[in-house]
Amino acid sequence: MTRLAASKTVLVVADDLESTHNVAALRIKDAAVRGKARVVVMSPLWNELNDFAEVWVRPAPGGQAAAAAALAAAVEQAKGLAVGEKPSVPQALIEPMAKAVEILASGAAPASVVYALPHFGAEAVGAVTTALANIAIAVAGAEAPQALFILPQEANVAGMRDVGAAAGLLPGHRIADDSGRTEMQRIWGAQLPSVAGLTFEEMSANGKVKALVILEDNPVMLAPNSPRVRKWLESLEFLAVIDSLPTDTAALAHAVLPNVSPWAREGTTTSADRRVLRLNPGPAPQGEARQGWRILTELGARLAQRFQPGEIRIHYQSAAEIMEEIAQVVPLYQKATYREMDAGAQQYIYAIGPKKWERVPIPAVAVPSGGAGFTLTTGRGLYTSYEGAAIHDPDADPLHREDGVRIHPDDAAALGVADGDSVTLSNPRGRLTVRATLTEAVQPRSLHLPLYFDAGAVAALFDAGSPITTVEITPA
Repeated sequence: MTRLAASKTVLVVADDLESTHNVAALRIKDAAVRGKARVVVMSPLWNELNDFAEVWVRPAPGGQAAAAAALAAAVEQAKGLAVGEKPSVPQALIEPMAKAVEILASGAAPASVVYALPHFGAEAVGAVTTALANIAIAVAGAEAPQALFILPQEANVAGMRDVGAAAGLLPGHRIADDSGRTEMQRIWGAQLPSVAGLTFEEMSANGKVKALVILEDNPVMLAPNSPRVRKWLESLEFLAVIDSLPTDTAALAHAVLPNVSPWAREGTTTSADRRVLRLNPGPAPQGEARQGWRILTELGARLAQRFQPGEIRIHYQSAAEIMEEIAQVVPLYQKATYREMDAGAQQYIYAIGPKKWERVPIPAVAVPSGGAGFTLTTGRGLYTSYEGAAIHDPDADPLHREDGVRIHPDDAAALGVADGDSVTLSNPRGRLTVRATLTEAVQPRSLHLPLYFDAGAVAALFDAGSPITTVEITPA
């Protein structure tokens, strides 16, 4: 994040960076106030960072992919990197888009491009990421890999991908193809499956998965179309959940293996700016709770004894031993053993980052139609505790700043709804009742409800393919 604070030109694409990634937002504010950086914000919602921006590009909810593609094409043309017709944009975006292009094309170095990933709509996310990578190349040149910041939705997502916890990846961001498998088989001395893994959507849709282990995740709360997810989990022959909380997902499990609380865990977490931080446990484990890595080690050892997969390394004796192996197979973690972290060792991460950059075509994504109802968006809030929300604690947001659906005052007046009134949101997937919060932060005919409200109740109204959904809203 140090680059953000030192940047002179910054593009931010996010629904509300202040709420989802407040540290990054603070660095950008530092750049604007202290360094006089020129900041462009692209967001359908008003948020505090807009007050520090020179221009606010405000696409309709769900329109970020089209707007980012148009901005990329215009910036490339302005920099002389592309020719052709200028992309068309809605009338309301013509003036702010032209100003954004001027800032990005002529802005001083260093430049940074920031994208806070939304929870839903993977196809649109891919298109926006591609467009922003092209913009980073256009404005930062050889520094493009350092200039592009992709901020994940939840904590330690970067660390999970680093160690291969993704369907198409192996540790160290090796692709799960023949070449990647051959290299990991040489390192591990064991055979790997000949096919890539499955995404969550693939697992839940193919009907072949019979048993599942979930570690510290809560798909009933966080996955879109939660009634479908719940039905799938209930259909499994065996579901084991390793968690420190009695979540809605844990309630469906045949076996719950209690993990220690977050404050008692051993291991590391990797922040969005690629810092590997050691977790030093505070309180001792309570009751039957055990370290998650110990649970997985014992479970893996028992499965290996049953299925006889050949020689594999699974009998770990400490978290430090696991970290030693990670340091051997993941380049970013070469100096991230406990010994080196405790000594304060550092390494320049860009030296082991991407070695090349090239512009790629932006995939076409259809602009979602809002239909006849209201367009609803969601995302993580700043004030609501995940731990509290996951167990339906009514005080997960102690001051109740995020337990209302944002609605434009003009729409509220047309519906006869006053601030604080209860309203019902509904579509064919489900319905929920929530307090109305009147604000011009949302556009007319648009609504926004934080994802953590009532253990992710809003997720029931979404499907996996779109960052928005359409709902009817009525007084409760």
